[in-house]
Amino acid sequence: MKPAARRGAAEPDFARGFGNPDYQLERLEKAIYADVRGARDRELIFDALSFADRKHRGQFREDSKRTPYMIHPIRVCRALISEMGVRDPVVLAAALLHDTIEDCGVSEGELEREFGPGVARLVMTLSKAPDESKEEYMARLREAPMEARRLKASDRIDNLRSTYCDTLWTEGKIRAYLEQTEKYILPIAVQTDGARLRNLIDMINRKLAGKD
Repeated sequence: MKPAARRGAAEPDFARGFGNPDYQLERLEKAIYADVRGARDRELIFDALSFADRKHRGQFREDSKRTPYMIHPIRVCRALISEMGVRDPVVLAAALLHDTIEDCGVSEGELEREFGPGVARLVMTLSKAPDESKEEYMARLREAPMEARRLKASDRIDNLRSTYCDTLWTEGKIRAYLEQTEKYILPIAVQTDGARLRNLIDMINRKLAGKD
């Protein structure tokens, strides 16, 4: 892994502790206490963290170390706070819960009862229905509120970082994922985190070409 300075000042050293669940959880908790002001706001986020952890228990990332799946929503939430300046507890709670409908069988109604309609709507917006095509899903996201598009961009950024940090990703799989990101995700991220996404795509392409 090259030193952080070689990747450019705009990109943080995300590789540090990237696959370490304890490290990521500790950093998220510190970010919440440091940057989210209200006690009730923090309570909502920590309740979402606990709920998501229960629902994702026994699930693992598709990486070389079978990392507990929960590390992904933790990193997504942490990035929203520490890198993107998001302080809205509804958005941060939704970040932690964003895969619970698709991957855990949680219903929108359950999320609404536990966390309110705002969180439930955001998670539902990000969740692809079983009978929905990729094109239909992305067309719907292009019309979604800014918060949903920012969350989707942050989700994809973390997955792209996984291709950079984990050896399980083959070059062919990475290139296909980059092409999919450019086709589907960049258009919805232009007004949110498109620049960060573009920089990360370029950085991974340089690595594939042996120039980074």
